[in-house]
Amino acid sequence: DGKAVASTPAGPTPGNINGFFRIGCMQLTNFPEAPARANECFAGNMQYAAAYNRPLTATEVLQHYQAGI
Repeated sequence: DGKAVASTPAGPTPGNINGFFRIGCMQLTNFPEAPARANECFAGNMQYAAAYNRPLTATEVLQHYQAGI
């Protein structure tokens, strides 16, 4: 029917980001000081992922946590 059911105003509108992202699994063996088991994948569930062009403040992290994102 085209009517919104819910929304989350917790964050800004996503922008265009150029880059390469792997979420949950990545081969790290060529990275300096890579962990011993660097080619293993995250063994859990992940609901959300986001990339930011700056570090988040403690307040922003708390807001994300409280909003469930």
